[in-house]
Amino acid sequence: ELIGLHFDTGRRGRIALVGLRGAGKSTLGAALAERLQVPYFDLPAQTASDLGTTLEALLGGPERDAYRSGEQRTLLRIVDGNERCVISTGGSLVIEPQTWQLARSRCFTVWVRATADDHLNRIIAAGNLRVVNAREHAMTELRTILSQREHLYAQADATVDTSALDVERSLDALLALAGEPARG
Repeated sequence: ELIGLHFDTGRRGRIALVGLRGAGKSTLGAALAERLQVPYFDLPAQTASDLGTTLEALLGGPERDAYRSGEQRTLLRIVDGNERCVISTGGSLVIEPQTWQLARSRCFTVWVRATADDHLNRIIAAGNLRVVNAREHAMTELRTILSQREHLYAQADATVDTSALDVERSLDALLALAGEPARG
């Protein structure tokens, strides 16, 4: 019987990518969902949409608490409504214990990991000029956040190191974790 893992409708059918901003979650998440032919969700964007606001407004200050509770409700809506999907989460999801527990209990979680240098270079490449102007401060802050969250990210079911692998190889690693054969 070929059904097995390929059409698994349990936790493994929903893949949630966790990690810091700049790790490659969105790039890999969209590509993985396309390859698996399943819906793709960018959790921060979905949360903002559910709350009727923009991500910038949510993360910019007093709205942060609304974002945290909204993020949990949005994640629950997504996992309840999709037996198979790929979800890219925000980098801070792991610091909210109930939301991180929800992700781990209902999804196959993958820590998309990168070096601090790669995180920062990718954030800059994505056009965040605020980081460029304060590069040293940003690098220190990034290393601090990474060291504070590393033990939480490490609780994920699997890890893909995007500093060691290019996008194609990272995608192949994710496909293998999803029980799919690599391309070509």
